[in-house]
Amino acid sequence: MYLSKISLAPGGAGQLIAQTLSRNGAYAEHQVLWQLFTDQAARTFIFRQEMSPGGMQFYVLSEQAPAAHPAFVVRSKAFRPRLAVGQKLAFSLRANPTVCSDHKRHDVLMHAKQRSRQQGLNPEQCQAAMEQAAQDWLGQDRRAREWGFSLDMPAAVDGYMQHQSRKKKGTIRFSSVDYQGVLTIQNPDLFWQQYCLGYGRAKALGCGLMLLRPV
Repeated sequence: MYLSKISLAPGGAGQLIAQTLSRNGAYAEHQVLWQLFTDQAARTFIFRQEMSPGGMQFYVLSEQAPAAHPAFVVRSKAFRPRLAVGQKLAFSLRANPTVCSDHKRHDVLMHAKQRSRQQGLNPEQCQAAMEQAAQDWLGQDRRAREWGFSLDMPAAVDGYMQHQSRKKKGTIRFSSVDYQGVLTIQNPDLFWQQYCLGYGRAKALGCGLMLLRPV
């Protein structure tokens, strides 16, 4: 796998890309990053967009190194961390947490908000229920076992956003949540397998990439 840090190049080509991204958000990000993987018939990368003092940048995890492109500054390296049972890693994850209810898929936080209102909870209680639902999505025992890690304490939840992008077949709507915390590796092989695939839904739209650092 390759982990890359990609920013927009100064000058005309980078400015044109920036204009495209400002018009159509996450779907446009997906489309322009695919220009770095032109020999792929299907998407095999996941990414995350961040704003830095220098402007917009992307972290990209991919099976192959991204190609050079005049609109981007690409810094890429082979990525295969050494993982061991009991190892602790600080993580940052932007995910699209959803839940299936009544044979429909719902935004976890909005689902919790609607249920809280139906129960007559006040706004503060409603907000607490939404945060708890987001934490439960990531910290669910079954999910953590399948993903090969555990959490010693609930992750911090921040940055809830609702996104909307246009494409030829209609409008894409999804939400994202930023998680921060410390995980413990329980099964290195399972963890790496899921890490490469990404976490949750909307992985083609900037969700699912977990950034890691030692603690």
